Amino acid sequence: MSLSALVIGFGSIGRRHAEIMNAMDEIAHLSVLSSQSGLPYDTLSSFEENPRLNPDYVVVASPTDQHDPQ
Repeated sequence: MSLSALVIGFGSIGRRHAEIMNAMDEIAHLSVLSSQSGLPYDTLSSFEENPRLNPDYVVVASPTDQHDPQ
């Protein structure tokens, strides 16, 4: 089964989750929502950038005060 995942935030925790998910055979596509550039993953700077994004898994690893708006 081919699954997709989205990691929101790319601080130390987001980076670790992305590394783990990237190593999983079940995850065929991994995206990261981050303002950082040059990441080794498909990177989005906003949700509007890809309105058809429909991940099977989402990890919210952004600062706590951003969880609700995101």
